[in-house]
Amino acid sequence: MNAPLVSVLIPCYNIEPYGEIAINSILSQTYKHIEVLLLNDGSADKTASIIAAFEQSDSRVRVIEHDKNKGIIRARNRLLDEASGKYLAWMDADDIAREDRLEKQVAFLEAKQNYAAVSCEYEEFSDSSRFYCPRKEKELSRDYLLFYNYVLNPGAMVRQTVITRQGITFDNTLSGASDFQFWVDVAKAGQIGVIHEPLMQYRRHSEQESTAQMTRQLRGCQEIVARQLNALGYANADPDRMACFLIYPADLLNKKYSMASFRYSAEITQYLLQILPNHQFTEEAVEQAIHLLRRHVVRVGILAIPLYIKTVGLRRFLAGKHFGWSLVRASMKKKY
Repeated sequence: MNAPLVSVLIPCYNIEPYGEIAINSILSQTYKHIEVLLLNDGSADKTASIIAAFEQSDSRVRVIEHDKNKGIIRARNRLLDEASGKYLAWMDADDIAREDRLEKQVAFLEAKQNYAAVSCEYEEFSDSSRFYCPRKEKELSRDYLLFYNYVLNPGAMVRQTVITRQGITFDNTLSGASDFQFWVDVAKAGQIGVIHEPLMQYRRHSEQESTAQMTRQLRGCQEIVARQLNALGYANADPDRMACFLIYPADLLNKKYSMASFRYSAEITQYLLQILPNHQFTEEAVEQAIHLLRRHVVRVGILAIPLYIKTVGLRRFLAGKHFGWSLVRASMKKKY
């Protein structure tokens, strides 16, 4: 049986510092039946000559040019249009793929035909640090993507048929969070599997932690969560009021937490507890909603405890880790 073709999609913008390492990590994969699409998004450095050299030396590489910088979202959508593989594997031009990444992801999707995509664990690193990012979930369903994107975009692989049949693209109105909406849409078509091995090294840059970037990301996340709540029939889903319900990245921007914001979060949680089972969400989605509200309690303080108990019930207040008296103590210290 012929090995299925994998399209590896790599947007390239000013990749001179790290691009060769990233691309070589793909070309040296143990899985060989690949096409590598390198899109130069109007780079101002030596990106054009770097990727042209790869195209000349390896027939699996194809270069696509934008005449000017159009941004990461348009670059990703162009790559989707150009890809011809059965499977599409995202990759960023500054990350490093383990040599068996593609082999393991193809094997997973070939064995599990009902899965729409597969992600993996990864190591996050910078010039000064490195740490391992494990995933406890067996799969990432829409239950896990209701409030936060747990899929590492440059470490994921998706079926081409899911993209074409569902008409999935990256939303250009969601600067900083378009990948979140992309994987929400993929999860509507099927489960997203997780390979519990660090198949990627994900490079983090200081500009990713900038206030401007985090603000864009938060705004995009607020909009996506509001859309999902609207789709579930929640009429008061206001993106502008959603920030404090999204602990990350709101914490990194030192967002202020108040009883007013907590009441809104409690209102959302109470609604979700009532309707999620009727929309075929599992207990995991319910637990995520309670988890976010519990973290909000700690940031507001002990005055939020009575409304928290009223919202989730006494049984949920008393049961499990970070509940009951441990939650009271944490709320007194305002430290989770």
